Amino acid sequence: MAGIRVRLTLDPDGAVWLESPFNQDFVDGLKRAIDYSGRQWDPGCKKWLVSALYADVLDAFLRTVGAQVQDDRAPTDRTGGALVAPPPLPTDLREAFDALFVAYNAPLCVAIGVPALWKRLNRHHTRL
Repeated sequence: MAGIRVRLTLDPDGAVWLESPFNQDFVDGLKRAIDYSGRQWDPGCKKWLVSALYADVLDAFLRTVGAQVQDDRAPTDRTGGALVAPPPLPTDLREAFDALFVAYNAPLCVAIGVPALWKRLNRHHTRL
C-alpha cells in the first residue's frame, strides 16, 4: 500500500474529498480508521467524502500507510496558514439566514434544523 497516490480537496462544508486509485487494502484500512458515520462513498465522483470531524484521523491514516498526498485543501488558521474567506453566500440564502437569525457560518445541521423549528413555533403561536 505504500506509495499509493491520493488527492485531498476541501468541500464547502469543511469536509474532505479523498481521490485515490482503487486498492482493496487501502479501502479496508480507510474503513477501519474512519467510522461509518464519518465517511461516505460518492459513486458519481468516485471519491470518498470524509467528515470534517475526521480530517485529523484521515491525515494520520494517510501518514501511517505512507501515501503520497497531493493536498489541495486551502490553508486555515488551524494549520498555521493564511485565513481563507468562505465563499460568499447567495443573496437569497443570506436573506433567509437573516430572517431566521442564523449566523452565516453556522454548521449545516443548524441551518437545516431551523426551518422545522420555525414551523413548529409558528404553529404554536397561531393557536394562541
